[in-house]
Amino acid sequence: MDPKTSKPIKGYALIQVLLWFTVTASLALVSTVALTRYLDAIHFENDLLMAETLNAVVTDHPILANEYYSAYDIRKFIMYHSGQTYDFEPKTSNAGFFYIRSQNKIIASKFSEIDQIVIDLGLDQAHLLSDDPAEERHFSSPEELFKDGLVLLSTSGSLVAETVNAIRILPETPFPSETYQRLNRELNKTFKHLIHGNQDEIPLLKDLAKAYDPSKTLYANNTYWSTTATAGSNIKRILFANGISNIPAYDLGLVTKMTDLTLPISVRTIEKNALTKALSDTLERIIITSPSTVQLLEGAVENGVDILHGDFVEITLDALTDYSDSIDFSVDDYGTFKVDFSRLSIRATVTEYRVVRIGAKYFLYIFSNEGLIGYAEGVLTYD
Repeated sequence: MDPKTSKPIKGYALIQVLLWFTVTASLALVSTVALTRYLDAIHFENDLLMAETLNAVVTDHPILANEYYSAYDIRKFIMYHSGQTYDFEPKTSNAGFFYIRSQNKIIASKFSEIDQIVIDLGLDQAHLLSDDPAEERHFSSPEELFKDGLVLLSTSGSLVAETVNAIRILPETPFPSETYQRLNRELNKTFKHLIHGNQDEIPLLKDLAKAYDPSKTLYANNTYWSTTATAGSNIKRILFANGISNIPAYDLGLVTKMTDLTLPISVRTIEKNALTKALSDTLERIIITSPSTVQLLEGAVENGVDILHGDFVEITLDALTDYSDSIDFSVDDYGTFKVDFSRLSIRATVTEYRVVRIGAKYFLYIFSNEGLIGYAEGVLTYD
């Protein structure tokens, strides 16, 4: 080829290509950040509107400000009185719906703005920390991790809500210790939270998880108690399952030193041997918060313990109707049960039933709108 007649080769130098990619990537990043902020702003406006919708229900029911209403109770109350189903999951990232007890009000807020919210609303700014830095942070409930009286209603949609919910459901799991360990493993994977949450929240969530450690906490659901604490352990608190309606018999062989015990508003019955010296040899007061009359089976509460606030009635199994001949209720050696109400003449009035174990026997408690009305003794079956 004759160099005098050949045409120059057109193209870009490597530096030009790299410069083009850099500029393009920068513009794309700026555009993505701007779009994310724009969408987040729209989502937050929608969350604020949802908070107003929820407040339309809350405003007419100041009873919710009662300190005994848990996040679960508040959510359930709102859905019942509104006739609507809400998931309480905000559209905004790293945000949640909160109920403020002192103002009987629901707000939507980003977690990063909680401190400012507390100041703007004129709430007590004292942080719930022990005077001794070596002591653990105090939490009135898992949902009040940011502030006492500021109740997180969201159970999903963020690392914070999912962590709180994971702690709250510990009493409902057959092996709370394993669930707790999985939770801590997730919290320790801090790199993961750069995507799913604000990394600044990790220390607070770890403190929350530490506070409800199974080695320092008693968990209770309708059927059983659980803990990994050993004799001589200093039990810090009891965590009741959401919506617990029955306090089961306590038989863990671990005596605590609590003097006061406040029961959730959902509790309707207390089993025989549930709240005796086996649970605490220093128990002085039991506070009933349920708006309904609570039924205490004979021997449920230690003699000499004061029962305050709520209404209660003491009953015995002998005073209840035995429906054993009308209900097919069997339990195998694994504790799996089968129930058939087809022969029960009053089955239309049954609102709830619950299986409880007393010693080596299983009983099926039958409820109507009037409370516990009868029982059936289980037939043990073996393979």
